[in-house]
Amino acid sequence: MTASFKLTHNGNDITDNISPHLLSLDLTDERGIQSDNLSITLEDVAGNLALPKTGSEIKLWLGYKDTGLVYKGLFVIDEIETAGPPDMQSIKCHAADFTAGIQVRKEKSYTNTSVVALVTFLAGEHNLQVSISDKFNNQAITHLNQTNESDMNLLTRLAKQVGAYFAVKNNTMIFAEQAISKSASGKALPVFNLDRAETSDFRATERSRENKFTGTKAFWYDIPGAEKNWVSAGDQTLVKALPGAYSDAATAQNACQAELGRLQRGAFTMSITLSRGAPALIPETPVKLSGFKDNLNAGKWVALTVNHTLGAQGLGTVVDLERVEGGVD
Repeated sequence: MTASFKLTHNGNDITDNISPHLLSLDLTDERGIQSDNLSITLEDVAGNLALPKTGSEIKLWLGYKDTGLVYKGLFVIDEIETAGPPDMQSIKCHAADFTAGIQVRKEKSYTNTSVVALVTFLAGEHNLQVSISDKFNNQAITHLNQTNESDMNLLTRLAKQVGAYFAVKNNTMIFAEQAISKSASGKALPVFNLDRAETSDFRATERSRENKFTGTKAFWYDIPGAEKNWVSAGDQTLVKALPGAYSDAATAQNACQAELGRLQRGAFTMSITLSRGAPALIPETPVKLSGFKDNLNAGKWVALTVNHTLGAQGLGTVVDLERVEGGVD
């Protein structure tokens, strides 16, 4: 199949202007709040290549002429670099998902609210749509302080506490259950089946340091009784104690479950180079492996970071995976 791409600038298709000069295109699609990054390198030996200005926006599609293109997002141009000889132009961009306001530090407190209410409120504050997993419908927030902290940091901290995946993608604030793969619209992502025969190389790593913990525990203060109370999750044979005190039992319990899940998820990772690029593959996609050793084929894998490249060798994809509990049906 013949690799292809499309670029627009302010709604105008600039693909035909860029294509004859393209040396390489590199897109890193990140999980969570890390911004996606796009880098485009163009030859400019003649010195007459006209480029968009820094601060302007471009849209990217990747794919194949035979099967069509996949929309990869809206990006803001951060930097344009000229180098030589031979003369080249490099365009560096970041995903246009974050408004400036979401990173402004604030002083605020939230009392007697819920995860859904808070996330919905903050999404509205930044003119974003919202997608929240049903898991968090009944999770209350007794008290939450925002002290010299941005809304971005506050939501990241809350997500870690309750075991959520937090991201802003395609103008949508996502607050989803970890390892439950859904798109920004809330729809379940289809399983990506990957056989070893469809890869050119791979590396699998099993870490044991944190995975030695079999359970977690945390404490909260019953202020009227001035009592320190402990809650736990998992097997208490070898326990990781969470730092700090929590405001109530439910919040402490959620934190224990979230940290236990994180410890279990982070134990086994893989990096795989596909023999042919897969432009539709995105972070959080569930991946089912086959053709590898049994210990790799087993269980459920989720894409963490996906890197797409386009150049003289065609379209390529490298995906970093993390194994979570359970299996892909």
